[in-house]
Amino acid sequence: MNIRVSDPPSKTVGRIDVSHVSISLGEGEKAFEAVRDLDFTVPPGELVCILGPSGCGKSTLLGALAGHLQATSGHLALDAQTILGPSPDRGIVFQQHTLFPWKRVRDNVAFGPKMRGIGRAERRRAADEILRLVGLEGFEGFYPSQLSGGMQQRG
Repeated sequence: MNIRVSDPPSKTVGRIDVSHVSISLGEGEKAFEAVRDLDFTVPPGELVCILGPSGCGKSTLLGALAGHLQATSGHLALDAQTILGPSPDRGIVFQQHTLFPWKRVRDNVAFGPKMRGIGRAERRRAADEILRLVGLEGFEGFYPSQLSGGMQQRG
């Protein structure tokens, strides 16, 4: 298995279509509609900010776009491909970092490939390239506690 850090996406990929999406959370009498009939398109290359009060469904929507939650109704698509579940082509950056505090930055980045059985040399090369792409070159040997909050989110 090879890990390849791809080139930055071109301006022709990255279209997001959210068509009459509703998302309910919970089950039975405790279920509630976190997102109701949301409908919008984000063209490739567009920068979008989702604003709203706590509990209005922002994180729920992002979780569905990442493929971690299913829409109760409607349709979610990326580049005309229906989002049916998680994909290595999509991800989410959490408000709180999810780094292992006892692992150095490089080892945190290489953890996923390690779990997939990728060899150590290949994991290190890929992790170093990713760290370079997110502006963390030179911090490979640091622990998360030695980084700023923004650096931790990029790690």
